[in-house]
Amino acid sequence: MRKYTYIRKLALSIVALFAVSMLTSACGNNIAEAEAEYEATLIETVALIRLYAEVSEMVLGHVASTWRNAIDDRRDFNESLRFLFSLDSMQDLLDSLRENNAIIVENMRDLQDPPERLRDAYDALLDLFEIYSQLHSLAVSPSGSLQSFNAARNDLSARFSATYARLEVLLP
Repeated sequence: MRKYTYIRKLALSIVALFAVSMLTSACGNNIAEAEAEYEATLIETVALIRLYAEVSEMVLGHVASTWRNAIDDRRDFNESLRFLFSLDSMQDLLDSLRENNAIIVENMRDLQDPPERLRDAYDALLDLFEIYSQLHSLAVSPSGSLQSFNAARNDLSARFSATYARLEVLLP
């Protein structure tokens, strides 16, 4: 009877160790999968931000050019800008900016709890997102004088490039 109890305890111990090992392995796999998913979302978000920052800059270039030409030709620049924003091609760009901005914002919410190894990349992404948001806002709703508009545009563009370069180094 003693021998049976000993074997039973030994078997139960082995089964318990195996179960703990499987749970630990499963948790480790879940953590690795979660980190891989986080990393993929991070990289996707950086790519979207870069692409739509470039689209924003393209829109800003059209706005600046239209604004400058209207002033040079002594036309009403507000009317010229209204015409620019009424064009189907500009509406398509603005719609794309708005739609993809919603995706970027959703991704940023999903990325709020980074794994420790991606913390610096996430912090740099936050900086990039802030600049992107300002570029996006200026493209969707230009404001100020032509001089202040161009100053803001150039400043944001330079800051975006520098921040993107820093983030690129931190990406896995």
